[in-house]
Amino acid sequence: MGLIDRVKNILLTPKTEWDVIAAETTPPKDLILKYVLPLAATAAVIGFIRGSIIGYGSFFGATIRVPIEWGLVHAVYQVVMGVVMVFVLGFIIDALAPTFAATKSINQANKVAAYGGTAAVVGSILAIIPWLGMLLSLLGLLYTFYLLYLGLPRLMKNPEAKSIPYLAVVILCAIVVGALLFWAQHLIGPSMNPMGGYGYSSSAAPRVTYDKDSKMAKLEEFGRKMEEAGKKMEAAQKSGDPKRQMEASMAALGTAMSGGQGVEPVQIDQLKPFVPATFAGLPQTSSAAERSGVTGLMVAKGAMQTRAARACGWRWSTREARRA
Repeated sequence: MGLIDRVKNILLTPKTEWDVIAAETTPPKDLILKYVLPLAATAAVIGFIRGSIIGYGSFFGATIRVPIEWGLVHAVYQVVMGVVMVFVLGFIIDALAPTFAATKSINQANKVAAYGGTAAVVGSILAIIPWLGMLLSLLGLLYTFYLLYLGLPRLMKNPEAKSIPYLAVVILCAIVVGALLFWAQHLIGPSMNPMGGYGYSSSAAPRVTYDKDSKMAKLEEFGRKMEEAGKKMEAAQKSGDPKRQMEASMAALGTAMSGGQGVEPVQIDQLKPFVPATFAGLPQTSSAAERSGVTGLMVAKGAMQTRAARACGWRWSTREARRA
């Protein structure tokens, strides 16, 4: 039977398909090469695409991606461990058979492990679907328990009454083995699990990026600009030039006040029309506008003078500051 047909039948008509599987004399080599490896490889490729290319969404608009080279390493690791898991679980099923009045048969036990895990593998493949992926993966895992429940009595010939305790012990052992394999994955490098990981080197550490318009992206950009401003202040301090030190300090202040977003002050021609034609009933005799300051903290200023103010030496002015 072809791979696609077997997957479809074991998922849609498991009761009758287990009876077909029980009658087959599939060698372990064919079971691995024609069924376990193709499914494991497909799941590994999908996991690589999800973890290293698409990435995992996290809080505050963050996207976590595993470095590509480590994603490839883990894809290979997952394929190998998929095969290992079938043999280990088959050994456990066979070893527990006498305890639950079942018939020992390593070949049948391997088939239970291989075909029983189909739903979990398909669920991990469907995990790439946005929003629904995690739910489908969880449903696949739960359906795997049901497949094992149906497969054990048909292939291992245990009494129906012992199927549930037999299944419970097998699942417990599978959880322990899976936890050990997951721990071993951590020793190799960054985990494909977005919530996992600790103590990675710089080359192995998962990359975290933020959506362009998210608050965390803006905060990250602000931190980068403040870091640049700090480096400029440090360089100016070492130069011993007071003017350069003042400009660097004012630029850092402008960056902090603007939240890292540079804004040019209004142009002089745009500022002049805001100077009133009269002040306190006195007509304007002259007006002026200018820009001053240093990079990071620029000021645009407009001023007017009336005849009476000129005689008294007064000048009325309006000033508007903008961040550069």
